[in-house]
Amino acid sequence: MRAAFATGNCGALAGDRTRLAETGASLARRGKRARLLPDCISKDPLAAAIRKDDPQWAAIVNWVMEALVQAEQSGVTQANVKRMRDRAGSDPLLRFLLGASREIGPTLGLDDDWVARVIEATGNYGEIYERNLGGASAMKLPRGENNLRENGGAITALPFK
Repeated sequence: MRAAFATGNCGALAGDRTRLAETGASLARRGKRARLLPDCISKDPLAAAIRKDDPQWAAIVNWVMEALVQAEQSGVTQANVKRMRDRAGSDPLLRFLLGASREIGPTLGLDDDWVARVIEATGNYGEIYERNLGGASAMKLPRGENNLRENGGAITALPFK
């Protein structure tokens, strides 16, 4: 289908926005133009895929996703994670994100600062989105529903209890 579209044998493609945006970016790299229409005809959610036979890895992936969203909600970024460690104080969310809490890491087989290291390596959810799908990427997809709830989107971290 993608090849038929690229060669002009197909006039339009349908699919999830990320796939369509990636197709458009790929075509642009080859000097061809495609346009992503603004209308959305489906809202199928996408999620991380995890093998069924590895529950520890599934738990780690789920916790990483929640922690990245919480980091964005808490203002913890790739650039400020080390400075924020000094300010964590008694805030339980910051203590969890920045390695001062033993609540979750050991139960996953990870050390205390595992979340801080993930944020240092990748940034928070918003930074990852911006770099890979958003304005800093070839796809230039607006966040829309992938934005935090307080910014008009549908994303919110689960409570850390």
